[in-house]
Amino acid sequence: MDTIGKRIQRLRESKGLSAKKLCSLLDINTSTYSKLENDRKSIDVEELRKFTKYYGISADYILGIDNPQEDIVMYM
Repeated sequence: MDTIGKRIQRLRESKGLSAKKLCSLLDINTSTYSKLENDRKSIDVEELRKFTKYYGISADYILGIDNPQEDIVMYM
């Protein structure tokens, strides 16, 4: 099963971004982002808002409500 961390990692990689660069763009602490990507922290509403706005996707995808089997290419 896909986790939130795996989904945000795939989104980041689909843009060819390092975690450090993405954190800079979204104003997210690198330690916080690492914990999110490694599923050691739950995503909060503000982080979720930043990801959905930046990637132009729904929160449902990140949360695994929308079909988690969809190919990430559609979000590129």
